Amino acid sequence: MPNEKVPKNATKFICDICNFKCCKESNYNSHLLTRKHKFLTNPNEIVPKNADKNHTCE
Repeated sequence: MPNEKVPKNATKFICDICNFKCCKESNYNSHLLTRKHKFLTNPNEIVPKNADKNHTCE
């Protein structure tokens, strides 16, 4: 159908597990690093709240 209209910013990146949709790859990559996504994709693994802020003093 040549007359069918397609939106300019069609959704290209979809995470069906989290019901997340976006059109920018950078937003999708950020979503993959979220606690919610990690928990839903692997519920047996414990995801710490502050994974990046674990520092030890000597």
